[in-house]
Amino acid sequence: AFQDIAKDTDRSRVMPLLLHGDASMFQGSVREAFGFSGLEDFKTGGTVHVIINNQIGFTTLPKQADSAVDVAKISRSPIFHVNGDDPEAVVKVMKMAVEFRQKYKCDVVVDLVCYRRHGHNEQDSPEITAPVMYHCINQHPTVITLYFKQLQSQGILTAEQCADLISDIERNLASEHDHSKTAPSFWDNLGDTPPPLPPTDVALSNVDKDTTTSTGVNRKLLQEIGAQIFRIPAGFTAHKKVEAIMNNRLRAVETGARVDWATAEALAFGSLLAQGVNVRLSGQDCERGTFNQVETIEF
Repeated sequence: AFQDIAKDTDRSRVMPLLLHGDASMFQGSVREAFGFSGLEDFKTGGTVHVIINNQIGFTTLPKQADSAVDVAKISRSPIFHVNGDDPEAVVKVMKMAVEFRQKYKCDVVVDLVCYRRHGHNEQDSPEITAPVMYHCINQHPTVITLYFKQLQSQGILTAEQCADLISDIERNLASEHDHSKTAPSFWDNLGDTPPPLPPTDVALSNVDKDTTTSTGVNRKLLQEIGAQIFRIPAGFTAHKKVEAIMNNRLRAVETGARVDWATAEALAFGSLLAQGVNVRLSGQDCERGTFNQVETIEF
């Protein structure tokens, strides 16, 4: 969508980036994304997939599962494996992955081999199901400890400079945390500001993170859109059930009664079209009537 809005026809200005967990990499939606990546109507010019391979699916033993990157072989994407304990290697590999994507316009996978020290939440303890691995992890130095030790051995930073950097980061985090306690709630300000234009060349760092958008649509406009969508044209003979659905939706829009989800969805599509924003529906069910409530084409 951003490529379309930005008229990025060669798909070089907008690059999709997906972050995956090692376990969630095997979800069906991920397989579909790789399977669709080479199809003309679904091409994005290549997506950079980053797998945070930290054994988050720790209850699955290695002997019971394939590699987290095996699913990427569907699209014959190049796969870069990199040690998460080596920050400079991670940066180098990410640059290579992006350069490859930009040049060849195909998917690229980065397998960030790392670990996590804690469970899903305060009550979750991976030591229960993976005691041997977590005994090793608990004895292993953190990434920042290893990297600062490397920088000191190379004479790039002193121990005092490393300590100052840590203090600066912790101070910034504490300041942001304090700010979050007094910052206006997202829900309090919802709708107070007009919707911004989609970013094209604007850096994300320049976007106000507290900005909310107004997504409401004028009722009169919704009624006009509803009349265009739900009023059956003269001379068109619709199936009785389809006719009843359309008449009920039209009546709800005209009278201001409650609307169901499918009606709201159709009105949302219409409001986007009224603003000149393209709407693309992918899949056959919208047309062939598998689900009557979401039909978008009438025969």
